[in-house]
Amino acid sequence: MDETDQIYNEVVKQRFRDVGCRVTDCDDGYFEVARQSFPASFLVRATPYFVEFTTIMLARPRGLFGRMMSKRNTLLNRMNQVTKVAKVTCDQSAIDGNESGWRIHTLARFVTGRIESEYDSELIDHWVNLWLQDLANLILEDTGFEVVAMLKDQPE
Repeated sequence: MDETDQIYNEVVKQRFRDVGCRVTDCDDGYFEVARQSFPASFLVRATPYFVEFTTIMLARPRGLFGRMMSKRNTLLNRMNQVTKVAKVTCDQSAIDGNESGWRIHTLARFVTGRIESEYDSELIDHWVNLWLQDLANLILEDTGFEVVAMLKDQPE
């Protein structure tokens, strides 16, 4: 990440702090965002063109047949129907033995239509609320799977 991108990233991080989010730096230009009122965190990448939100979720099957690929595809289809802004994908062809579930990736890119847009705090707050609403809907949806999101590492 060049110096201009770093400065831009710092401005966007401050906007998240302005709306009551905890921000923690990560690798490769990403930063973790968490809100005290929600038990999961998400990663953010800010560029002059868009702001990207992503969360890794784990879908653990309930019952024997949940391990089948067709059940995973049905789950992804249902999850994409429930969400408003997130796109839900899974690249795994088999259940992760260590985690006993499918790693589900949720992603959304928010664009204002202008390069190097000045994202104001109200806009960031709206995007965070939309994103957290999608995560909550995914966790609460009755899919035959236990769906859990990446949890915050530390209290705020």
